[in-house]
Amino acid sequence: MAANSKETFLYCKERVKLENIKYLIFEDNSEISDLSEVFFNDNCVETSLIHGPYNNREPEEIEETVEVDNNECKEESNVILITEYEGYGGKKKKTINLFLHYPVPYTKMIDPISRFFRILGGVLSCVPARYIMVIMCVIGVLLQYTLKIFMSVAIVAMVLTENKNITVSSMSNKASEDLDVCPGGETVSSSEDEEGEFYWSEDIQGYILSSYYYGYAATQLLGGRLSEIYGSKVVMGPGLFVAGLVTVLCPLAARIGSGMLIAARLIVGAGSGVVISSVMYLMTKWFAPEEIVFLGGIILAGVPVGTVISMTSTGVITTAGGWPLSFYIFGGISMSFIVFWIYLIYDNPEKHPRISEAEKKCVLSNIKTTDKNSYPVPWLAILTSMPFWVHTINGIGHGWVNYTLMSDMPTFLSNILHFDLEKSGTMSALPYVTSGITCVLSSYTSNWLRERGYISRITSYRIFNAICSYGSSICLILITFSGCDSTLIVILLMAAVGIAGFFQGGSILNHIDLGSNFAGTLSGIYLTLVTMMGIFSPSVTGYIVNEQETLSQWKIVFYLGAGISSCCCTLYLFFGKANSQHWNILPSEIEENPQEKERSSDQDII
Repeated sequence: MAANSKETFLYCKERVKLENIKYLIFEDNSEISDLSEVFFNDNCVETSLIHGPYNNREPEEIEETVEVDNNECKEESNVILITEYEGYGGKKKKTINLFLHYPVPYTKMIDPISRFFRILGGVLSCVPARYIMVIMCVIGVLLQYTLKIFMSVAIVAMVLTENKNITVSSMSNKASEDLDVCPGGETVSSSEDEEGEFYWSEDIQGYILSSYYYGYAATQLLGGRLSEIYGSKVVMGPGLFVAGLVTVLCPLAARIGSGMLIAARLIVGAGSGVVISSVMYLMTKWFAPEEIVFLGGIILAGVPVGTVISMTSTGVITTAGGWPLSFYIFGGISMSFIVFWIYLIYDNPEKHPRISEAEKKCVLSNIKTTDKNSYPVPWLAILTSMPFWVHTINGIGHGWVNYTLMSDMPTFLSNILHFDLEKSGTMSALPYVTSGITCVLSSYTSNWLRERGYISRITSYRIFNAICSYGSSICLILITFSGCDSTLIVILLMAAVGIAGFFQGGSILNHIDLGSNFAGTLSGIYLTLVTMMGIFSPSVTGYIVNEQETLSQWKIVFYLGAGISSCCCTLYLFFGKANSQHWNILPSEIEENPQEKERSSDQDII
């Protein structure tokens, strides 16, 4: 649209400076270099403008492409957003290139990467910032769980199991009831495909699988506390990057020796350990208390989704390209996540550059904005808090069953039911499809029941905890009566893991209710102790089934899991609480609202 074809009117909503504008180039590549023919409204300050032909732009001139819309005009680092009016009547959205005579601070000629993020920012500016945060947190949790879980499938391909397969094949026609093992229902296609590189005993495999959890447990509290001090943005992203980088190096470590692989997996766990505690603290800065259960449930649905992806794809990837390929793929994707995390995530609404004013006001009006860093953590009160310990013990019971199935299910399906690697991974993942569904469903249902006043918060926690623990325990016990019926066992495993997903609608985030002002620290303590079950559970399973795996040995594993889960849940049903504790009240909050301390001591409504 050339200036001499018709009059051009540029409307500025706010008073802005125009002295740096040199050219206006419209999306049809027409230009206006003589701005004397352009009409501005009164808000636009008239200044002397430097003119010149389009093809003789000086090297230091900077091109900024901006999307402009009606009545959208503001000054941002000397880049002026304006609205073009076609004559006195119509108005139309245009892409306008502003050629600035003076360099804009921190701006340079647009390279492909910068252009990509500008386009991405423009697209995401239409999406509420909280939704973007939820999506990114889901992806972060998902990636963290792929790094955690895929090893339980990959290790089956890494370990030499040829002799065991031959033995099973020779017993395939014998009664499993007499030998306490299942007949070989699956035929080994070729020894070359089934052979691994390493002669590792069941004990060594247990150490490799559990080493991740040593590092994972060690950094939970550190990640939560660092998030409170420095913000979740600079804690979670780098942690996941380190975990991805070391995962890429794991094949090299394995070929050096099992000890080196154990050390590498420990570092992967340490990097991953900051993820969920950082996310839990971030939720308190963006979500109102009544939203945390539902939106937190959506975020933590990344756990079963990541489990499904890692278990199903690892077998396929390993079969197609060898076991090292799964390390390269999952590690590389996790490393790349940091780029998007840094660009899209901010620690609170006040720091977010693209959030709308309406959304910012909505979020800030529903959350506490007290600076918690200026107050010390009440360690003694937390460590002697009965409600917090009851909640933690309940989480430990859930964690034992969860980590037993997560780490050892592929081994059980491969060595007892004799599934091949790809089928073992797929069958291990199927239960987590149901878990992903129940995670979101239970979170929504729990939130819906409380919002309408049908039940109190603590009652909803007790109901969903009971469904989770007792339901999954019953399924584990039924597996012990299923013999070698692989179809029935897979169905019961799907039911056990799916029912365990109801924990998301229960007390999984109970520590935020008890002490939201110290959510990062509480999350760290809670997750540290729960994660330790990922250390003990595979080790205990390896000790029970050590190199002589039979149905009787695995029955002990399932009975043990059912008993621990049920006992811990029963304790919570009697002694669990969901009200804010007295040690959660900051001095500044008492000064502003003296009734706050009394409210924190109120008993839960049953």
